[in-house]
Amino acid sequence: MEPLFVDAEQKIRALGHRVTTGRVLTLAMLLGADKPLTHDMMLASFKTPMDRVTLYRTLDWLVNVGLAHRIRAEDRLWRFIAGGGETRHPHFYCENTGKLICLTDVKIPEMTLPKQFKVSHVEIVFHGMCES
Repeated sequence: MEPLFVDAEQKIRALGHRVTTGRVLTLAMLLGADKPLTHDMMLASFKTPMDRVTLYRTLDWLVNVGLAHRIRAEDRLWRFIAGGGETRHPHFYCENTGKLICLTDVKIPEMTLPKQFKVSHVEIVFHGMCES
């Protein structure tokens, strides 16, 4: 078994959740990705066909359990990458190439909000031109 598949299966098992082929394939693809992937990019890359709805549900599940996170770029498409709550970082959207790049070395400062406020997620996206 490929190391990414083993890693994906172990991460799912560690949370005490049911291990399914779809979950393992999807998480393995995200773990091996060097950039956030759209739903369509993933569907086109699977060697084993996966139903669109199954992939949507699997991606939502991965985000909800903290194994992946998602960000929406200027084109209004969700992109997904492995990692959850510990991956709070901004992103860079290249207006020329459409690339969405994780800026994992840039930290988002902690902010103190009023007690009655509850943050569900933070999205910071820088827009501009990348090296390409």
